[in-house]
Amino acid sequence: MMRSFMHPALLCVLVAGLAGCGSTASDAERLNAILPDAQPTIPVSGQVLVDGTPQKDIWVKLYPEAGAMNALQPKALTDADGRFQITTYVGGDGAPAGKYKLTLEWLTFQQIGNTWVGPNKLAGPGGAAKTTQYEVTVANSPVVLPPYEVKAKPNADSLKPQRGKLPKK
Repeated sequence: MMRSFMHPALLCVLVAGLAGCGSTASDAERLNAILPDAQPTIPVSGQVLVDGTPQKDIWVKLYPEAGAMNALQPKALTDADGRFQITTYVGGDGAPAGKYKLTLEWLTFQQIGNTWVGPNKLAGPGGAAKTTQYEVTVANSPVVLPPYEVKAKPNADSLKPQRGKLPKK
């Protein structure tokens, strides 16, 4: 009697091949397959210090200068060392070339709804694209920004999220 079965290792290779798993395509190649019109990006990185200390979970967002026809929202979230790498399409890829206003927002993560809510815990005008004093120019080579040194609002740790209000984009 002849047994008909596939060796488990061969089955795994076949399934992985059919599913596209194990692909050696780079992030850029996968992005090009999904979004063939994606704009090229240049790495943008930096650090945020709040009252002289690196702070995790600060949103860093880039807004194209007025009149730019760019609907993309390059952004990043700081890590435990206050460092960030801007992402437009895939993890840390950077931003398309251009001039931007940079905003900094220290919001609260709300488990219910899986969202970030305000108010902004940072003092000063840097949380809104219309009032921020921070500008960034992205050109042909990677941009390493100097550390942004900002102040927390008094009692920042006790600021409660505003229920029913979404943070301004």
